[in-house]
Amino acid sequence: MAKYLVLATGAIERPIPVPGWTLPGVMTAGALQSLLKTSAVYPTGKLVIAGSGPLTLQLISQLMDANIEIAAFVDTTPAGSLFRAAFHLPRALLAPEYLKRGWHLVRKLKKSGIKMYSVASNLEIIGDQKATSLSFTSLGSRYNIEADVIALHEGVIPNTQTGRLLNIEHKWDNSQNAFRPVLDGYGETSVAGVFAAGDNAGILGAKSAVLSGEITGCAIVEKLGFIKESARDLIIEEAKLRRFMENGVRPMLEALYPAPDWISSTENETIICRCEEVLAGDLRKIVADGCTGPNQAKAFLRCGMGTCQGRMCASTVTEIIAKELKRPPNMVGSYNIRPPIKPISLGELVSLNEG
Repeated sequence: MAKYLVLATGAIERPIPVPGWTLPGVMTAGALQSLLKTSAVYPTGKLVIAGSGPLTLQLISQLMDANIEIAAFVDTTPAGSLFRAAFHLPRALLAPEYLKRGWHLVRKLKKSGIKMYSVASNLEIIGDQKATSLSFTSLGSRYNIEADVIALHEGVIPNTQTGRLLNIEHKWDNSQNAFRPVLDGYGETSVAGVFAAGDNAGILGAKSAVLSGEITGCAIVEKLGFIKESARDLIIEEAKLRRFMENGVRPMLEALYPAPDWISSTENETIICRCEEVLAGDLRKIVADGCTGPNQAKAFLRCGMGTCQGRMCASTVTEIIAKELKRPPNMVGSYNIRPPIKPISLGELVSLNEG
């Protein structure tokens, strides 16, 4: 039995419950990027990227490098974000390489000739058997553009499934509109001996994730008696300084690409639980009838009980219930997780060697 456990489960893309998001032809930007990078698989037909955040710019750049045509970029970044982000520029200068990279991606997009729509909102994917177009509002006008493939993205959130299975305490992060584990300065959770490192502990980026792992690893090495406490503190202090420098751009990014505030207001007819096909209106109805949290909602609607085990609906369900009850998300909570963490077949279960 291990004395210590480190959770490094990373992040997942934020689910984006807009009308039509379950239609064939709709995917996340991260999924499209993974297909392109790992398998050189890319979509055919008219491709539309819709959303906000650094990943959208990076994906567009990668698609351009692969000579894949992009029909349009529908940018959902809200108005005034650039002005608000400017206040964080002084600290962002601590990590100038990120500013240079971002500036390069923006310039590349502007020179590309790709059709762009700014300050987009009220997205709706149109189609019967598959997605055929994307409808949205941009700068006061309504548009409907043809699309065969639509890639959506509104940032990433911590993957907390394993931590919740272990009954680790989590808190709602208002800057990211997501739950994250409560940690001490070494990355240890509320459950003694269990640590969290990387983006599942809070979205900070790849290099900061490595540094948080370095901090946690050093703390565990000291607990195991391989180094002295003084050596641990010296190493961790230096790692925390490097992490602070790496995180210099984070406040600016969160101001420039804020977490969406419209998810709790998604239309009643929109599916929020893909596995069980639960509508936002169904959830609002049971809340009006007395349901006070996601776990109680399971009994009424089975949302969160499908094969994804709540990964695709947990954050949405929490936000909707919180808004309907006029309570903070911390009071509403999230799903209790049961094993197995990922779906397995009966054959896999039978084949386990118990001894």
